[in-house]
Amino acid sequence: MIFFKILLIVIAGLITGFLGALGGARDYSKSIRRFGIPILLSLLALLFVKNLWVITIFLMIAPFSLGYGIPSPEGDKGSTVGRFFFNLCKQNYRWADILTRGTIALLTSATLIIIPILKGNWALYWAAALTIFAIDVLFGGNAIIKGEGVFKIKLFGKEIELGVEETIRYGVVGLMSAMVIVI
Repeated sequence: MIFFKILLIVIAGLITGFLGALGGARDYSKSIRRFGIPILLSLLALLFVKNLWVITIFLMIAPFSLGYGIPSPEGDKGSTVGRFFFNLCKQNYRWADILTRGTIALLTSATLIIIPILKGNWALYWAAALTIFAIDVLFGGNAIIKGEGVFKIKLFGKEIELGVEETIRYGVVGLMSAMVIVI
């Protein structure tokens, strides 16, 4: 049974990583990640926790819809959260990016709070939330780790470039969420 659970957690991480990267790929809608990941994790929670309250995980669409954008000299206005922290940090790109990503990570983790409320696995929840926070803050445009790169896959005969950074970030969200749900 433990092997099945571990396998399911890994598969959830792989699928959410793929959905997250696909939602950021050219010619694909961000709705793929905004809705796909919360739907997948909500269904997984319904299957394992067997309580209708877990559909609140679907609220993950809110932080996924906020956007990480920081205003740029090239004219990109950035996201609302990005602009707020950019102005708060006196136009320091790195700190604005870290605070923007950290805020979105905290909100993402908050959508999972129903799981430890129902299951009592608070230590696991906090470890997962901290991991989601750390990965979200470490990766990104002006964050700490740069140069994420891309990789190419063929999907339905079409070559698609997916971001490594998005794959890792959303994959960790799925992996950590699935771990809290399944274990």
